[in-house]
Amino acid sequence: MAELHAVLVCPYCHEKLLISPEYSRCNRCDRTYPVVDGIHDFLEASEKETARFYENWYREPYKAYNLDGLGRIIKKSPFIEKYDHLFRYILYTQYKRERFFQEVMKKLKESCPDPLILDMGCGGGNPDIIESGTICGIDYSTLAMRNTLAQQHYYMLMTCNATRLPFEPETFDCIVSSDFIGHIPPEGKERLFSEMNRVLKKGGLCAHVIETDSDNFVKEFAKGYPDLYLKYFIEGIGGHFGLEYPSDVLRRFINAGFAPVSIKKYSTYIWDIESFIALFDNEYKEKSFLLRSVLSCYKIACENFSVKVTATAILGLFAYLADIISPLSKAEGILGIWIKER
Repeated sequence: MAELHAVLVCPYCHEKLLISPEYSRCNRCDRTYPVVDGIHDFLEASEKETARFYENWYREPYKAYNLDGLGRIIKKSPFIEKYDHLFRYILYTQYKRERFFQEVMKKLKESCPDPLILDMGCGGGNPDIIESGTICGIDYSTLAMRNTLAQQHYYMLMTCNATRLPFEPETFDCIVSSDFIGHIPPEGKERLFSEMNRVLKKGGLCAHVIETDSDNFVKEFAKGYPDLYLKYFIEGIGGHFGLEYPSDVLRRFINAGFAPVSIKKYSTYIWDIESFIALFDNEYKEKSFLLRSVLSCYKIACENFSVKVTATAILGLFAYLADIISPLSKAEGILGIWIKER
């Protein structure tokens, strides 16, 4: 789809770029952007330190903070993968993203048979969108994208600052992200939403899984120990430096010209077993007898795979009910679909 290259512009002056296999160049402001292994690099030298943070994190996700349990999820086991079509509906806490993006792509296909999609913070790629259109992926880390699903199936990949996108206005039919917006610091949020509006076509869809701050009792307990919260919930998970409450996130979309189509809570009081153990089986457990007791029960359940799956399914039922009755402020994240109105 050659027209995607045709809409590349300088992220600073928005002049059309001259494209070659090795670099792209802006004649107006005399900037040259390299292309390495097919990945366009639009990052400035001052942004390379942030890029190195994500490069180091992607080398061994979670391990530096003993959070590697977050990377060993039930759904990656061969048995669960074999019966994936069934467990997507049984394990409520495990497949929220997958169900969400399947719904989004179905809705998108109804109005746009061959959409152009921007995947922000794409990492290794989103398997639930790869057959739905022509995809451009952006990230801060080349390591996250190289030799992955994204490099195999996405039409174009690039490293760039999402608050300075190198595309012409109204390029994309859909913009998606998963655990990305919470990584953008508060000072960059307004520009991020402005850029999403600029490059999305009028009537186009925005679909995001957004990590958020929360005032539920689990999160309030975690925030009661600021050093531990920074270590495990901000830096350890990969740089959640821009968490905001759900209501603030929704307000940003509305102010940027997006109308909500569907807003769901990602989770409230009940988390999946593995994430809970990974985030609290550390210095936190010395702060609460109740927490130690819950962790002990969860770890016993994890010793046997069948028990673990059963416990996850039962907790999923309670999590589903909790998500329905809890106010939005209790959500740890939101799954939202918006349409560009202006």
